[in-house]
Amino acid sequence: MDGMAMFAELQKHQPIMPVIIFTAYGSIPDAVAATQQGVFSFLTKPVDREALY
Repeated sequence: MDGMAMFAELQKHQPIMPVIIFTAYGSIPDAVAATQQGVFSFLTKPVDREALY
């Protein structure tokens, strides 16, 4: 299961839970699509510590 599939499952049970997706294979279009679907944040690995603040 990828991050977006997991997000879809979480939305069914906890629709107001903020979700942050961490991915090693992210792209700008993926991040835009994820945030448009309700993902709180979309970060690529390795995570920039500054992005967490």
